[in-house]
Amino acid sequence: MELLKTTPLLLPTAALSAGILVAHNFCASSFWGIPFLVAIFILLYASKRLKDPILKTIIYLLFFFGGALLWSLQNEQITSITKALKSANEIECKSVSYSYLYKNRLKYKFELQLLNPGLQGYKLNFYSAWNPFRYNNHFFLKNIKLKSPSLLDLKGGVIGTAFYNPKENQISFLQKINLSTLEKIEKQKRLFNYRLLKKMDILSSSFFGLIFFGNKQKEVVVPLREAFDAWGISHYLARSGLHLNIFSLILALFFLLIPIGIRYRYVLSLAFSLIYFFLTFSSISIVRAQIMLVLFIFAKIFHRQENLLHFLSLTAFLILVFNPYQLFALDFQLTFSLVLGLGIASSLCLSLS
Repeated sequence: MELLKTTPLLLPTAALSAGILVAHNFCASSFWGIPFLVAIFILLYASKRLKDPILKTIIYLLFFFGGALLWSLQNEQITSITKALKSANEIECKSVSYSYLYKNRLKYKFELQLLNPGLQGYKLNFYSAWNPFRYNNHFFLKNIKLKSPSLLDLKGGVIGTAFYNPKENQISFLQKINLSTLEKIEKQKRLFNYRLLKKMDILSSSFFGLIFFGNKQKEVVVPLREAFDAWGISHYLARSGLHLNIFSLILALFFLLIPIGIRYRYVLSLAFSLIYFFLTFSSISIVRAQIMLVLFIFAKIFHRQENLLHFLSLTAFLILVFNPYQLFALDFQLTFSLVLGLGIASSLCLSLS
């Protein structure tokens, strides 16, 4: 009970996750909005009259129905967008990234940003036996047969998969388009990785780019990962939140040598950690660690109590509200369950001592 008092968002986040899970399993429509609105009405009308346990139960139900409604609305939106994409005669898009598929007939997997009206912000997986694109190429795809997305695709904003057939498909290249601010940051990130790794030999650059920057776009990376899988040590190649924590610890030790105020140290640590975050290729464990680091530093700056499980619950809540499909991804489940287990174990040890 003491654990729940110090982490008030733990049960609401669990209720939100349960709502998403139930809505997914029952393929529910947006009818979840009805009990959601009813729970809000009861909460507002009777909040001063109900006893504390009943009030908490209503709040948990509110989060449960909210999670179910969130999943249903997003699932219905994805379904309608996928239908519109399949019925389109041509798809306007630009190349964002690619990865090399070792020992596969279709050797290249591209991530294409959709530019059709109503489809901006979504992506398309595109498989090809050769590399027809460069970064930020702008083109039209015609006569493309699309495969429906999986849950793993949807968590990354991918709403379809296409396979290139030169006899049937057409690619019409257009002039380059102006880059947005986020795309300029992405371009600078790729240039930084390229210039840094170019100074090393192929094997060293593959290890360094994969472990410290999460760069999986070098062709030598796939056989390297297969070799590590065969030996059962592939986790050494996985870039996790631990790398960000080590980076932050090194920064904190470095700033101890500089005679500046403690608040300035925290601000500088936050700034450099964000720079490192934007220079690396994103993963859910890095996103989780970065959000928790930001919360921790803000708690330090504004003299608030820091609580690992509370920060973890708030981070999971924010990620699930932004993208409920993350709940079904193995990397999301592993990174949060591991930190949750460590947090509970440390809380129990502190209470026993």
